[in-house]
Amino acid sequence: MRYLLASLAIATVVAASTARAQNRTSPADLRYCAALGELYMRYVGNPETQPHNVRRNDATAEEAMAQCRRGDAAAAIPVLERKLTDNRLTLPPRP
Repeated sequence: MRYLLASLAIATVVAASTARAQNRTSPADLRYCAALGELYMRYVGNPETQPHNVRRNDATAEEAMAQCRRGDAAAAIPVLERKLTDNRLTLPPRP
């Protein structure tokens, strides 16, 4: 029983610290993350040559864009930057 309570307390502390870390994302990072997501969707996830109802982006990029929307830019930015540079796209300037 003590082990269960200790594990629950540790899990609560970890979850709370993760939530606090996500709240520290700067507005500039969130804007940059959104800009990366827009570039990805325009040129990789749904290029103009494809019909607008056809998406070809992958699950990793989808999760990174969802992280941006949730405010976790720190986790999403490296993924989106890699996806864009792998497709030989120039990254926007970072504020």
